[in-house]
Amino acid sequence: MIRKNSILLTLLFTVAVAAILTSCYDLKSRERLARAQLLLEQEYADSAANALDSIKSPKKMGKEYYMQYVVTNAQAKYKAYREVKNDTAVMEAVRYYEKKNKNPEQIALANYSAGCVMKERGENKRAIPYFKKAINAATLTKNFKLQGLIYGNLAYVYHEELFQEQAIDYFKKAFSVYCQVEGTETNQMNTLSYLATNFLTNEQQDSALHYFKQAITIADAVQDRYYQASIRNNIGLVYQQKKDYKLSNLILKESLHYSPDSSLKNKIQLNIAENYLKLTDFNALKEYLPLIKKSRETSSDLYYKSAVIDFLKEYEVTIGNYAQALLYSEENYRIASTIFNQNQTRALIEAEKEFDYTQKANEVKLAKQRQQNITLFFSLLLLLFLSIGLFFRFRARQKQKLKDVQTESERIIQEGKNQEMEKRLIQFINSNKQYKTLIRNTSELHTIIYNTAQAGEVVDKSSRFSKIKKALSQTEDTIRENLSNLSRSFLLEQDFSSKFLENEISDTEVIILFMLYNKEDRKDIAALLATNPHALTQRISRLKEKMKPLLTETEYQLFFQ
Repeated sequence: MIRKNSILLTLLFTVAVAAILTSCYDLKSRERLARAQLLLEQEYADSAANALDSIKSPKKMGKEYYMQYVVTNAQAKYKAYREVKNDTAVMEAVRYYEKKNKNPEQIALANYSAGCVMKERGENKRAIPYFKKAINAATLTKNFKLQGLIYGNLAYVYHEELFQEQAIDYFKKAFSVYCQVEGTETNQMNTLSYLATNFLTNEQQDSALHYFKQAITIADAVQDRYYQASIRNNIGLVYQQKKDYKLSNLILKESLHYSPDSSLKNKIQLNIAENYLKLTDFNALKEYLPLIKKSRETSSDLYYKSAVIDFLKEYEVTIGNYAQALLYSEENYRIASTIFNQNQTRALIEAEKEFDYTQKANEVKLAKQRQQNITLFFSLLLLLFLSIGLFFRFRARQKQKLKDVQTESERIIQEGKNQEMEKRLIQFINSNKQYKTLIRNTSELHTIIYNTAQAGEVVDKSSRFSKIKKALSQTEDTIRENLSNLSRSFLLEQDFSSKFLENEISDTEVIILFMLYNKEDRKDIAALLATNPHALTQRISRLKEKMKPLLTETEYQLFFQ
């Protein structure tokens, strides 16, 4: 009876303790987190973000759930096009999952989210390592959709950095992975469109057409009317670049049959009209002129309005109506000024390509003053204005070509530097291994000689034995000094400050830094320095404090992460 009571009391005590521990965490918040994760899987990013916003104290859910919250929150906001630039907590999640949780899918999600945050900040070079670590982890899982998202974002970063070859390679990988997952047709079409766009950037129209046509096949299969219209519009523009205006219009008119939204419809009609203007088919053009002029009044897109007005100006010049062409130029100038006020950097680039503001304003003012009295002078002034506009357009194109050549040259130089650095790193690592082997052999020889002395073959305290020990010690010191010089040379080549390497860091500490930088096992470091792991750990702790004021945060992480 006493035994049964004891078991019952133990059971009640266990339940009570579990209840107390469970009450320490916010269970309602965990339920909201689970709901948000489900909504995100179902592509309801906005709803997922709202559910996460309702969690007031996410840290009270416990460490593991808080880390899940951080990653899910970053993904939901990113997919819902909300601000994620300042979401630094996701970096903490990356460190947490890489050190304490070996689940490859969670490691992939954390690194992917961190890469997205860096991308939104415009720090593409910092985003690339996160995306690459994410894909390394994701390939260990069967989550092909996640793999596709990571490949796609990595490709987009290379696209933004003008590395078309890398971008094309990763977009192809993203498409290949998406093809293994049902319900990813939209992702497939977007990926193919980006692929085609990169080929267009390299002026490879035929390759671009190949991928746009693949995208059309998918759009027609799933009967997505928006993509059926937009991709056909893109194909029409490719044929427009190839100067096959008739075929371009045939495809553009097909895209109108899918009832696209008003914004896309307006752009398609403008593209058709531009083809007719190139063909000087004014009878066909009359059908589209009223539609285009009306869309200019109703559209709020300043860039579209500017494109329409530029088209109308070219039309008026073609039919010889220079007065009306000048009025359109004035209107385009006003729109350009508005764009400039809204977005100074982008507007300035566009304005420099088109015309010089001061000169144009003076010309327009002079033309207005004399327009009613001197028709001939007005015509000559208009011709002068058009010539100047063409000159500035030509000059801007030449500058852009020069910039493209310079960018490509810098890319080639950087690739060469990277390749050379990889070769140097291999050389340093090989030399390092040779020195470590030599130290181990010297140490083993030292032990053999000492054992021989103990066996009586050489007197331990004799002068001969002392000389042998001294020579071996000097050999080890020389090897470590050479290894220190090798390590110091390598770190200097990595652009680390020569000040702390030359004046404040000992030879042994330089060796430790070099081996930490190359992520070598601490047991190997301890063996190399003839010390035990515990002593090495204490020495590294002191070295951390010593290095902290000398290194940037990024450099510090390279050694001690």
